[in-house]
Amino acid sequence: MDAPTVTRSTLTINSPSGARVTGYAAVGKMARLLAITTTAPARIRMYAQGGQRDGDVGRASSADPPAGSGLLFEAITTSLLPAFDLSPVPVVYNDDSPVVSSVAYTFDPAGAVPTSATLTYMVIQS
Repeated sequence: MDAPTVTRSTLTINSPSGARVTGYAAVGKMARLLAITTTAPARIRMYAQGGQRDGDVGRASSADPPAGSGLLFEAITTSLLPAFDLSPVPVVYNDDSPVVSSVAYTFDPAGAVPTSATLTYMVIQS
């Protein structure tokens, strides 16, 4: 049996107008997130399923996610902390049916300014 291939990559999510962006991040079926950097304060969330993302999109950042929300990762950056390494390292994965090689996300810039987020991750491919 072959050993899994591990690749370190980056992904950038853009919001040209500073508005909320939702979609699927092409990080593979399963990935370990290593670091996050944003160009302006923002909140980024990743989910096991797209439907779970859609059901949680309006939750305030001050509220805990409900049980079964499918939330796998949430980070909030500020002007004083626009980048940080993630520890412990979160694992994100796709649990849609059928499973696809990307993970559902929501990206919320804190203000109406162009903002981007760069995620450094390792894809686990078997």
